[in-house]
Order: sequence, then C-alpha cells, then structure tokens
Amino acid sequence: MRRWTRGWKTFCLTLMVLTSFCMGVGVSQGLEAREVTAQLRPDFVIVIDQETAHFSDVNGSEVYPLLYEGTTYLPLRAIGNLMGKQVDWDEQSKTVTLSDALRESVGVERVVDGDTLEVLWRGNLEKVRLIGVDTAESAHPDEQKNTEFGRLAAAYTKEALEGKTVELEFDVQQRDQYGRLLCYVYLDGEMFNERLLEEGMAAVSTWPPNVKYVESFTQAQQRAKEAGAGMWEGYVPQDFGITEQQAQSIVYVTATGKKYHKSSTCGAGTYFESTLQQALEQGLTACDKCW
Repeated sequence: MRRWTRGWKTFCLTLMVLTSFCMGVGVSQGLEAREVTAQLRPDFVIVIDQETAHFSDVNGSEVYPLLYEGTTYLPLRAIGNLMGKQVDWDEQSKTVTLSDALRESVGVERVVDGDTLEVLWRGNLEKVRLIGVDTAESAHPDEQKNTEFGRLAAAYTKEALEGKTVELEFDVQQRDQYGRLLCYVYLDGEMFNERLLEEGMAAVSTWPPNVKYVESFTQAQQRAKEAGAGMWEGYVPQDFGITEQQAQSIVYVTATGKKYHKSSTCGAGTYFESTLQQALEQGLTACDKCW
C-alpha cells in the first residue's frame, strides 16, 4: 500500500520558497483554461512504502508538490512514475497519455564489451549502451586502456546475452551523443544492468535525466561490495575516522554531483539517499551550505 504523508522542514531556503507562488493552468466546467495561484511546497514529504520519494522532470530537475485550496497536487509525470507508467504529451490535442512502460524484444547480434551490445532493432543493426552501469575497458582502440577485468566482464556479458532474445526498456533519452540506444536490458524478465552490479562486473555510473533505477542500482552495488563479488573481491570499507552510526547515517546526493547534503531540498536537481560511508567512498565532499 502506498502512504502519503506531509512533513515539515524549517530551512531558510524552504521558507523563502514558501513565500513565492507559481502559476498553473486549471480547467473550468466550461472547459476554458484559466489561471490559478498555487503554493510550491518543497517542504511536503511524500513517503511511499516507508521510503521518501523524489520526483523529477524530463530534464532530471527535481519538482515539488503544489498546494491549491487545501489540496496537494503532484505533476502527472510523478503520478505516472509511481504507477510504473509511461507518460506522453500530445501538444496538438493537449492530451496526456499514461500507458504501460513498453519493452521491445530484440535479438542480440554481438556483444561489443561488458556494457555495450549490437542488436537488431526495428530492422536496423544498432548499438545499445546499458544505462547506469560501467564496466572496465576491453575493446578500446588504445590497447593500453583495456584491462583483464574488462575482458572478464565482456566475456560474462557475451556468455549471457549473445545470440539471445532480450527486451529493451528506455528511460527519458533514447540515444546518447554517439547515437547509441540507451537501454535497460532484460533477459528472461531479469534486468541485466542490475545483474552486472550484483555480480560485481560493473560499477554504478548514472547521468541525468536517465536515472529511473539509480537507487536500486546503488543498493545492488553495495550488496556486491559487502559480498566481495567480482571487482569488489577483498574490498574493505575505507576508514574515514567516523563512528559506525555516522557511517550508516543518511545523506543526499545527486547522480552527477560532487557534494553530499543533509537535506534533499538544499538545491536544484534530483536527490537520492546514500549512506555517509558510500558518499565518502565516492569522493564526495560535504555541501558548504547545509553542513
């Protein structure tokens, strides 16, 4: 069951935002668009299945609930994400459509390396880059950049996927700057991106706005570290001179940020929960504004 709660946070930045207003568009009974005034409420906390939820727009920027005449509203894209639906907007008909997130079945023609495939997609041979993960190099033109573990990861992916039928799921962006399809790849219903992390064959590497599963990816990587799987064999948590309680305390980070924060409302962007230990191991430093 999903539970919605509203909590209060008393940060100066939040209080400043509360004094401002944003303009929205409502629809009257006569189906005429009209302007309404609603409060932007970054202090409202949405809890789903005992976990704090954060919502983002198509550009990966965080969005907040609105309060209008005593009722709290969320953007339709946030509602769609909660329902596991794909959200589409038709500008011509002014129609929002929520539909099942589509996966497309394709055949894997060749595995290029641990995180890159070639598939036959809609009649064309396309390269697919797995979203959210990064394996060591194995097919770089500069042979000095290729590593033994990269070759191991490539062999792992090849054995698992080459010649198989898989399903592709897209995030916000369909292609990267190199023209490759950006996908979550499923084999027999299991997401292979996350499997690479669980087996210690890859590390988390996320780039907004394609961050749909970043929290579960981070958790999978942590489990691999604790189990000493793959690249994490012999892993020992670094000693940062903090207590165990401090190490496991929750901080907030963005997918590409260099800082960790006390609050998910410290600044712009979509924030994800992390332990302080994980943030420090990633080389993140404390935010100057909230620490």
